[in-house]
Amino acid sequence: MFFAVCKVVPNSKVNKIQELPLNNLPSQFSKWNPKYFLKVHLKAKPIEGKANKKLIDLLAQRFNVGSSAIEITTGQKGRLKVVRVKNS
Repeated sequence: MFFAVCKVVPNSKVNKIQELPLNNLPSQFSKWNPKYFLKVHLKAKPIEGKANKKLIDLLAQRFNVGSSAIEITTGQKGRLKVVRVKNS
Protein backbone atom coordinates (compact mmCIF):
# COMPACT_ATOMS: atom_id res chain seq x y z
CA MET A 1 0.00 0.00 0.00
CA PHE A 2 1.16 3.53 -0.73
CA PHE A 3 -0.22 7.04 -0.94
CA ALA A 4 -0.25 9.54 -3.79
CA VAL A 5 -1.20 13.21 -3.64
CA CYS A 6 -3.18 14.31 -6.69
CA LYS A 7 -3.73 17.84 -7.91
CA VAL A 8 -6.83 17.45 -10.07
CA VAL A 9 -7.68 19.68 -13.04
CA PRO A 10 -11.26 18.81 -14.07
CA ASN A 11 -12.94 19.83 -17.33
CA SER A 12 -9.66 19.52 -19.30
CA LYS A 13 -9.36 18.79 -23.01
CA VAL A 14 -7.61 15.45 -22.43
CA ASN A 15 -7.19 12.87 -19.68
CA LYS A 16 -3.55 12.72 -18.64
CA ILE A 17 -1.35 12.18 -15.60
CA GLN A 18 1.78 14.23 -15.04
CA GLU A 19 4.24 13.32 -12.30
CA LEU A 20 5.46 16.29 -10.24
CA PRO A 21 8.55 16.44 -8.01
CA LEU A 22 7.84 15.47 -4.39
CA ASN A 23 9.75 18.53 -3.18
CA ASN A 24 6.91 20.68 -4.65
CA LEU A 25 4.37 18.90 -2.43
CA PRO A 26 2.39 21.25 -0.14
CA SER A 27 3.63 20.75 3.42
CA GLN A 28 0.25 19.68 4.85
CA PHE A 29 0.47 16.47 2.78
CA SER A 30 3.94 15.38 3.89
CA LYS A 31 2.47 13.56 6.92
CA TRP A 32 1.03 10.97 4.50
CA ASN A 33 4.54 10.19 3.24
CA PRO A 34 3.30 9.94 -0.36
CA LYS A 35 5.19 8.00 -2.97
CA TYR A 36 3.88 10.20 -5.81
CA PHE A 37 2.74 13.78 -6.40
CA LEU A 38 0.60 13.82 -9.54
CA LYS A 39 -1.16 16.47 -11.57
CA VAL A 40 -4.16 14.77 -13.14
CA HIS A 41 -6.05 16.40 -16.01
CA LEU A 42 -9.59 15.04 -16.39
CA LYS A 43 -12.11 15.60 -19.16
CA ALA A 44 -14.89 14.91 -16.64
CA LYS A 45 -16.66 17.78 -14.92
CA PRO A 46 -16.63 17.94 -11.11
CA ILE A 47 -20.36 17.19 -10.92
CA GLU A 48 -21.95 14.32 -8.98
CA GLY A 49 -18.58 12.61 -8.43
CA LYS A 50 -17.87 12.12 -12.15
CA ALA A 51 -14.35 13.58 -11.89
CA ASN A 52 -13.57 11.43 -8.82
CA LYS A 53 -14.75 8.30 -10.65
CA LYS A 54 -12.58 9.13 -13.67
CA LEU A 55 -9.63 9.87 -11.37
CA ILE A 56 -9.96 6.42 -9.81
CA ASP A 57 -10.16 4.77 -13.24
CA LEU A 58 -7.08 6.60 -14.56
CA LEU A 59 -5.02 5.87 -11.44
CA ALA A 60 -6.02 2.20 -11.58
CA GLN A 61 -4.65 2.04 -15.14
CA ARG A 62 -1.49 3.98 -14.19
CA PHE A 63 -0.66 1.71 -11.26
CA ASN A 64 -1.95 -1.49 -12.93
CA VAL A 65 -4.49 -2.33 -10.20
CA GLY A 66 -8.26 -2.69 -10.12
CA SER A 67 -10.48 0.30 -9.42
CA SER A 68 -11.38 -1.18 -6.04
CA ALA A 69 -7.71 -0.86 -5.00
CA ILE A 70 -7.89 2.96 -5.26
CA GLU A 71 -9.47 5.00 -2.46
CA ILE A 72 -9.70 8.77 -2.12
CA THR A 73 -8.63 9.27 1.50
CA THR A 74 -8.98 13.06 1.74
CA GLY A 75 -10.20 15.77 -0.60
CA GLN A 76 -13.41 14.22 -1.92
CA LYS A 77 -14.71 17.68 -2.85
CA GLY A 78 -11.42 19.52 -3.41
CA ARG A 79 -8.81 19.61 -6.13
CA LEU A 80 -5.99 18.36 -3.89
CA LYS A 81 -6.58 14.75 -2.91
CA VAL A 82 -4.72 12.04 -1.02
CA VAL A 83 -5.27 8.67 -2.65
CA ARG A 84 -4.45 5.29 -1.15
CA VAL A 85 -3.37 2.57 -3.58
CA LYS A 86 -3.52 -1.02 -2.35
CA ASN A 87 -1.04 -3.30 -4.07
CA SER A 88 -2.09 -6.88 -4.74
